[in-house]
Amino acid sequence: MSRRPEPPARNGKGAKPSMPSIVSEGLHVTGNLISDGDVQIDGIIEGDVKGRNLTVGSNGQVVGKIVAHEVVINGSVTGEVAAKTVMITRTANVEGDLVHEVLSIEAGAIFEGRSKRSDSAARNQQPASDTQRQVFQHLSVKTGGADAKAAGGTAA
Repeated sequence: MSRRPEPPARNGKGAKPSMPSIVSEGLHVTGNLISDGDVQIDGIIEGDVKGRNLTVGSNGQVVGKIVAHEVVINGSVTGEVAAKTVMITRTANVEGDLVHEVLSIEAGAIFEGRSKRSDSAARNQQPASDTQRQVFQHLSVKTGGADAKAAGGTAA
């Protein structure tokens, strides 16, 4: 009698990385999007977006708050972004405030807003906004040593 193989673990150390959820170009979503995994946005989202690692493609647009562990913006974002790591590429257009530990802005990017670096000491204080509370609850990553003291990237 042959045994059926067990499905791969979805959580834990032995878990395979899952495919990202994709909002394709030409798709327009009105409403909030929440994912436990990675999200790739090439279409338009009018609403808040939450995910582990979030990428806004060069044709992608988000109008709303973004909360994630890591955010890479190649397209357009209008709204607050809260993440441990935020990377704004040269093709990006961002209008809104950023809350981050690490920030990278490439030459040629458009960024209009305020940037607030939050380090591990700031995490122990009461965050100022609802979005900051969400990102600090969402980020249960513990860092130590040099990682906790890493500076906030480059600015152009």
